[in-house]
Amino acid sequence: MTVRRDGFAPLVRIVAVESALPESVTLQLSLAALRDEATASVEALGRYGSDRGSATFSAAGATTDRYLDPPVEENFTNHGATSSASGRIEQDVTRSDRLGVIVRFGRAHFLVPNERAQAAAGQRQDRESAETAVQASDQKIFSARLIGDIRGMLRDASAGLWSNAAATPILVSQDRGFRAVAPPRSVAVRLRADF
Repeated sequence: MTVRRDGFAPLVRIVAVESALPESVTLQLSLAALRDEATASVEALGRYGSDRGSATFSAAGATTDRYLDPPVEENFTNHGATSSASGRIEQDVTRSDRLGVIVRFGRAHFLVPNERAQAAAGQRQDRESAETAVQASDQKIFSARLIGDIRGMLRDASAGLWSNAAATPILVSQDRGFRAVAPPRSVAVRLRADF
């Protein structure tokens, strides 16, 4: 464990790495916390590799009571949290065919900081955004002159803003998002075999 100071806040970071496992497996974990600002974060990363494939994953989360710059010194309702995760797998099906999948997710949620009149009225406004994406690929060598790389992706994103009945000067409600699909494509042809 190491303890160091970043600015005025003591930062504690715990890092553990394991690498002596079979087939190039590694695992890394780190934890950081700022004590005086009620801020903490954690992240984890893992990797696996072999002659025919690999896998990686990561996950992270953070929380703080100083998410945005507060409009007043009292720092009313200024809490925020983020989380994310991702994974990637690639596997050789044959010597000339490799499949891959990537999945990732991210989310942020925070309370909108109040001014004095809004805090006195009991206002609470929440804001949230999230994104999930999946990508799949198939890379195939048909011959020395023909290589195929087929990839597709799906992405879903959303954002929302809402308030309680005590909100002033207005009640807010917003819910939006989109979904995007990228169809599979891409084939490469080598015109000469000596490149």
